[in-house]
Amino acid sequence: MDPGLKIKVCGMRERDNIEEILQLSPDFMGFIFYRPSKRYVGDGFKLSEDKFNWGVCRRVGVFVNHELDVVRRAVDDANLHAVQLHGSEEPAYCEQLKEALPDIEIWKAFSVGPDFDLQSISLYSDVTETFLFDSPLSGFGGSGRSFDWGLISRYNDPRPFILAGGIGSGNISEALRFKRKAASLIAVDINSKAEKVPGVKSPELVSRIIEAVRR
Repeated sequence: MDPGLKIKVCGMRERDNIEEILQLSPDFMGFIFYRPSKRYVGDGFKLSEDKFNWGVCRRVGVFVNHELDVVRRAVDDANLHAVQLHGSEEPAYCEQLKEALPDIEIWKAFSVGPDFDLQSISLYSDVTETFLFDSPLSGFGGSGRSFDWGLISRYNDPRPFILAGGIGSGNISEALRFKRKAASLIAVDINSKAEKVPGVKSPELVSRIIEAVRR
């Protein structure tokens, strides 16, 4: 059991499926507001506090180079706790968002490939709460592929980080071993490896991953 490692289930969309996954008590649930994504939540997506039994689960909205007003509206409509920026947002944008949404956590995602400069993330340290490292891909979200975690083995920023990209029951034990060497790793992000179809998670697969972390 690793009580220090949390679970984020991302790419949620369907209300019945949200209820199913919430019964497994994930720590975070992610909703993608990027229209080209296969897991896009749809226009006018809203979530109320009393519609579902959220428990301790916190809601995270995923955005890609969105205008500030669009993000603010989505935060209100979906009652989000955190905003995950998955595009090429500059530190100045993060600072503006932080000023506009002082009670919302700002997460910045980075695609990690052979040319990734780990030192570049320091530019975001003062304007974000958490970093997320994901696999590089031409689109955004749910590639099903892992990246070389050794590329972030020298991570020394004071901010915690989340590990994403192709994490499933087949490599969750490897992620747990990586956590022992990376004290700043606070969560793993589960998406396409636990799906029936894009946007619909398998309760059985999600449960298997959660049990592996919490047993």
